[in-house]
Order: sequence, then C-alpha cells, then structure tokens
Amino acid sequence: MNTQAQPLPVGKKAPAFQSVTFTGDKIKLSDFLGQYTAVYFYPKTTTPGCTNQACNLQEI
Repeated sequence: MNTQAQPLPVGKKAPAFQSVTFTGDKIKLSDFLGQYTAVYFYPKTTTPGCTNQACNLQEI
C-alpha cells in the first residue's frame, strides 16, 4: 500500500476516502456527491498556522 501523499491535479476527482470528524461522526467523501466540496487538511489543531490558514477559507 502506498501511504505517501501525492498532489492531485486541478480538475481531477479525488479518490474515495473516509474519516472521523472532531465530534466523532464518520464521514465519507461520497456523502457530498454532487456538491461543491473543499477538503482542508492542516498540520495541527490550535496552532497559529491552523487559524491563519483556515481564515482564508472564509473568502471562498
């Protein structure tokens, strides 16, 4: 299994994945089928980088 992250070209569909939200709910990318969806990954919660980067998403 390849565990190294690879960049996804703009316009290419993301591979299926599932995860758990911070409230413990299970979530799958397919839950958002047919909707515009932004997936945001950050290095560590409650850090300046997390807050500063997330603020930019408000403009989308």
